[in-house]
Amino acid sequence: MAQGSTNAALSPWNVVALDTFQTPKRTQASQWRRSWRAATTWMIGKEASERQAKQESELRALPKVKLAHVAPPIDWMPATERLKQALKDDEDAPVVLFISPPYGGHSAVVSQWAAQQDIPCLAVPTLKELVDGSLAWVEDATQLKRWAIPALEYHFLRHTNGLQSVRELLERALSGRLGQSVMGCDSWTYAYLQHTVGLEGVPVLTLQGLEDQALKHVLPFSDHEALNARFALAQRGILSSQQGRWQVAPLSYASVRQLLESRNYLVDPL
Repeated sequence: MAQGSTNAALSPWNVVALDTFQTPKRTQASQWRRSWRAATTWMIGKEASERQAKQESELRALPKVKLAHVAPPIDWMPATERLKQALKDDEDAPVVLFISPPYGGHSAVVSQWAAQQDIPCLAVPTLKELVDGSLAWVEDATQLKRWAIPALEYHFLRHTNGLQSVRELLERALSGRLGQSVMGCDSWTYAYLQHTVGLEGVPVLTLQGLEDQALKHVLPFSDHEALNARFALAQRGILSSQQGRWQVAPLSYASVRQLLESRNYLVDPL
């Protein structure tokens, strides 16, 4: 039981109400990682940066099949389970929004949740329907007690006619005339619709970011990456290893000290 509680606490998929969302602070682990990379680039020179750019270019050139093995799709199922739990607090709400940054997983999470609950998803309207302001796709929800929209950003265009149908959808849904729904949308879409249509009183859920203690378990610093960086610095004479312990080489101490001081680290007086 304790292990399960720990895993839940460390899960990156914690769904919270938008008004309780807190931007994660710059963690010690992430700050150290950024400083390490900056120091490596500063002391090794452009070669490391150019090599990294070349590696990224080679990755982008890989066929999709090979790239899928290198970077497999994200498993959104843990987030889906958290969404299911969070929705229990809004069981009576006619509309609940689940938002994330663009390409942040809201579509996949809402789709998986709807499939789990055997809830139909409204089809994305055609371009002609959006341009003409057709309400045909909105009418599809009138016979449903529960329904979902995985990606609301695909259900309107940003001009007068293109907003007509989504405005009608939201007005009907918020009045309770279309049963209950869960809609996923990206944060840009949410901000835009909040300004142009109005979403006052709609429960909004999102994924909460992680602080330092949880982040280090979910996104651990790569030992391989650290080892490569140490060897690269050692080849330049900046680091040396004595009995398995790494230290700054005496001739490079002044340069390292200068770098740390420029980044507001507390350094000892010379």
